[in-house]
Amino acid sequence: MKKTTLFFIHVSILLLSYHELFSKTSAAVNSGKWQDKSSWAGGLVPQCGDTVIIGAGMNIEASSIIDFSTCGSAMQLIITGTLNFADGNKLKLPCESKVSVKDGGLIS
Repeated sequence: MKKTTLFFIHVSILLLSYHELFSKTSAAVNSGKWQDKSSWAGGLVPQCGDTVIIGAGMNIEASSIIDFSTCGSAMQLIITGTLNFADGNKLKLPCESKVSVKDGGLIS
């Protein structure tokens, strides 16, 4: 029984480490459209499994339907700036994703 428990602990740690290797943090560095590379640190538009940060003073606009719903990895959005949906567009997130709107944050 002890060996089985240790095995599952090791497998869990490996799976968490694997996820951390392939996910990243995407932080908005300029106000602009979600799809524009210039809106994001390093010019990397957020991808599946990422933690997305829209900080204070940043205004990110979803100007089309952005669909991550078929991703295998949940995403996390942390908003202290503004996430704006133009013309009824949507951001479709994978299951188990989390959206946190902090003090000063706005989704419009």
